Amino acid sequence: MAAGARCRNANPGSCSQGSSPVLRCSGDRARIWEDREWIARPAAVNESAGHRAKSAGSGPSSGSYGDSALDVAIVGAGVAGTFTAWRLKVDRPELSVALFEASPRLGGRLYSQHLPDARGVPIEHGGMRFSRQHRLLAALVEHLGLPTRPFVSVLEGRNPLYLRGVRTSLQGLAHGETVPYALPPELTNQDPAGIIPFGVATFLSSQGLPLTSRVGLLEQLARADYSGRAFADLSFLDFLRQVCTPEMLAYYNDVHGYWVDTHNDVSAAELMKGFLPFISDAETLTLSEGMDSLPRTLGARAADRGCPLHLGCALESIRLEHDREGCPWFEIGMGSSAGRRRHRARALVLALPPNRLRVIDGLLELAPSLAPLLNRVVEIAAIKTHFVYAEPWWRQLGIVAGEGRTDLPLRQCLYMGSADAGQPADGPGWAVLLASYTDSQATEFWRRQQAKGESFDRRRGHPEDRSLGCSAPHFDHLSAMLAELHGRELPDPVWASSCDWNCQPSGVATHAWRSGSDSAELAPRIRQPLPGLPLYITGEAFSQEQGWVNGALRSAEALLRSAFQLPSPPWCPADAPLDPLP
Repeated sequence: MAAGARCRNANPGSCSQGSSPVLRCSGDRARIWEDREWIARPAAVNESAGHRAKSAGSGPSSGSYGDSALDVAIVGAGVAGTFTAWRLKVDRPELSVALFEASPRLGGRLYSQHLPDARGVPIEHGGMRFSRQHRLLAALVEHLGLPTRPFVSVLEGRNPLYLRGVRTSLQGLAHGETVPYALPPELTNQDPAGIIPFGVATFLSSQGLPLTSRVGLLEQLARADYSGRAFADLSFLDFLRQVCTPEMLAYYNDVHGYWVDTHNDVSAAELMKGFLPFISDAETLTLSEGMDSLPRTLGARAADRGCPLHLGCALESIRLEHDREGCPWFEIGMGSSAGRRRHRARALVLALPPNRLRVIDGLLELAPSLAPLLNRVVEIAAIKTHFVYAEPWWRQLGIVAGEGRTDLPLRQCLYMGSADAGQPADGPGWAVLLASYTDSQATEFWRRQQAKGESFDRRRGHPEDRSLGCSAPHFDHLSAMLAELHGRELPDPVWASSCDWNCQPSGVATHAWRSGSDSAELAPRIRQPLPGLPLYITGEAFSQEQGWVNGALRSAEALLRSAFQLPSPPWCPADAPLDPLP
C-alpha cells in the first residue's frame, strides 16, 4: 500500500487505495489524503486527535504544536532527505512537506568548509568524490548545473609508499625497487593495485573458473568453493584470506589506506557489488563548490517550492495516532534549543542512519521488526584531519596530486593542492593536504590523541566549528608522521582541523551490509518496516551502494517511486541502477 495506511475503522471496506498514491478514508467526513481541506481545518484535526490520544491513555505530549498538519515530514537533511523533499515538491507540489534536521546545517555526512586563502579547494570533512559510473548522481549534478572538477585519489609516480620502514613509490617499483613483503614471484612489479586481482584470478583458475568476457566476476565468485562455505555468507576479510597468501593480505592491508580488519563482519558479495562499478572507472570527480553544495542546492530548491527547513531540530519521539475516521497520522516530538515542539504528519520519512533510528523514543516499539533489520548494517568510523600550508611543498618533491600511503597510523594522505592543478608552487594562496584519513580500528589512535589535549589553537585559523578542532597531541604526532612518510622535515601548517564522525550529529561515517545479508531482500523491508503504514526509511546505510552519495540517491529514488509512485524524472538515465523496488 503506497504512501498510505490501512485505516482502523470498524468497517474495513471504508478504506480504499486507488491509482493515486494517497490514503483514501471514508466515514462521516470522507476525504482524500492530499485534499487540503483537512489542513485548512486544524482545529477539527486537533480536537479529534486529542480525544483519540486521551482515550488511548497516552495523553497529550509536552510542548506546543508546530505545523498543524503535514502531508509528509522528512527527518534528516543529508542527501537522501533533501533529495526526497525536492522531488516531492517538484512532482507533488500540492503536498505539504517539511524537512527537519538536528544539526545547524544541511548536508549530513557531506560537510565542506571553504577557506578564503586555500586556492579554491574546499576542505571536505565527509564525502569527497564520485565516479561517472554513479549514473544517478552524475545526471542529477548535471541537471542542477553544479560545476565539477577532476579529483585525483590514486597513487601516482612519485607519491610515497612507506611500509615496514621502507620508503618507495610506484616509480621506484617500476625501476626495480621492492616492498618488504614475501610476495609471489608472479607479482613482478609489486603494484599495490594488482594484489587482489592477481589473487582472485589465481584462486578462480585453481578451481577451473577462469575469468572470461562471457561470465561476470561476481557470477564466477558465486560458483567457487570456499572450504564448504557459500560466497554470499563470506565476510570480505574471509574472502581475502581465501584468495591471498598471508603476506599478500598484509601488503594489501598496509598499502590500501583503509583498514581491512573493518571488513571482518562486512559481506564480501555486497561490498563488491557496490564497488565494482567504481573500480571499473578510476576517473573520479568532485563538486567545485564543495560536495555539500549538492544537498544545499536540493534543500534550497525544495524551500523555494514551499518546503520549510527546520534546522537544529532533533527527532526525539514518534507516536502513532488516528483521527475520527481511523486514518493514521504521526505525532513527532522535536527537541531544539528553543524547547520541545510537536508536529503531525500523515506520512513520515526517516532519512537517518541506524544508530540514530535506534534512539528515537517509540520507533522500535511501533516497528519491533526493524531492530534485527538495523543490525544487518555494520557501522564504520572515520577520522579526517586536514592541514593547510602556505604553499604546496609536495610539488618540490615531484608530487602533483593523488595519495601517499603508509602503515603508520596516519594510513593515507591526499594532496588536494589547488583547484588549478597547473598553478605554480609560488602562486598566491594556501594549499590543502588531507593529512590523514583513517577508518575503523585505525581511528582509535587519533581519538586517544584528541582526548589528551585542548583544541589546536597555536596556529592561525583553527576551525570555528569546535567539533573540528585538532588537539595539540594530535597535531604533533601527525606532523611527525608526515615527515617520516616523506623522509624530510616539512613546513608547519597554518591551519588544521580534525573531523571525527563519531562526534558529529550522525555519529558514524559510513556503512556496509553484514556478512550473510542479501540487500535485495533487506532494502525493501527496511524502506517500509510496517506494510500498510506510511512510515519510511531511506539513506546510504540501507542502499546497494553503501559508502557513496549515489547510494543515498538510489535509496531515496526507490522510495519515491515505490511509496509515492513518482515517475522517473526526465533527467534520470533509463539505465541508472536503483535499489530494489517491491
